[in-house]
Parts: sequence; C-alpha cells; structure tokens
Amino acid sequence: MKNILIATILAMFALNSYAEAEKKKADYVKNKADFDKLVSEGDVAATAKKYDEAISKYEKALVINQDAAVQSKLDKAKSDRDLTLGVAEAEKKKKQ
Repeated sequence: MKNILIATILAMFALNSYAEAEKKKADYVKNKADFDKLVSEGDVAATAKKYDEAISKYEKALVINQDAAVQSKLDKAKSDRDLTLGVAEAEKKKKQ
C-alpha cells in the first residue's frame, strides 16, 4: 500500500512538473512572438522616420527581453529623432 501511495505522489509530481514546463514553454513562445513583432514594428517606424513610434516599440520590446541589438536600435532612433528636431528648430530660426 505504501508503494502505491509513493508511486501516486511521484506521478502527480511528474504531471505537475510537466504542466509547469508546458506553461513556461507557452509563455516563452508568446513573449518571443511579442518581442519579434515589436522590434519589427519599431524597424518599420524608424525607416519611415517616425522616431517616437519606433522608440516606443523598442522600449516595449526591451521590457520583454533585454537585447543589445534592440538597445542599439533604440539609441539610434533617439539620436535620429534629436537630430531631426535640431534641424527643424534650425530651419524655424532661419525663417524668423
């Protein structure tokens, strides 16, 4: 009887561990898909010179996964935005 109880407990433990592993795998797949989508959308926005949108997408992606390449894209989008704003301000002052 004791052996059956031990076997039952071990079987339950194995099933719970398997369920937890499956949940972690599903969460990883979802997070990876969300991360990839955000980075892609950030790339499209940056190419279209929509820097604020690109920055937002890259920052959201970095919440999911700290990735050096995405951090570089974020830094470049911020720099490009600041340069664009600087040029716009210079043009504005020239017209005055």
